[in-house]
Amino acid sequence: MSGRHHGRVAVVTGGANGIGRAHAMRLAREGATVAILDRADGADVVAQMEADGGKGLATELAEHGITVNAVAPSLVTGQTLFVDGGLVRA
Repeated sequence: MSGRHHGRVAVVTGGANGIGRAHAMRLAREGATVAILDRADGADVVAQMEADGGKGLATELAEHGITVNAVAPSLVTGQTLFVDGGLVRA
């Protein structure tokens, strides 16, 4: 795990699958604490991050969505990265 993003928080929308998941995993490997916001369950992604020595949390978005501040107000700092992996409405 590199320290490129050590001390930062990364908020990744669409982080439970696909390219969002890849971004979330990479950011965790680089030292960020990763908050995954997705309509799908991201618990397996967080479990993999933690198994690899990283830190993260996952929150499923409701039909009308939620704000980052509602998910992790204690995480959001001046060193927060926001990555949009994409959310597609079916």
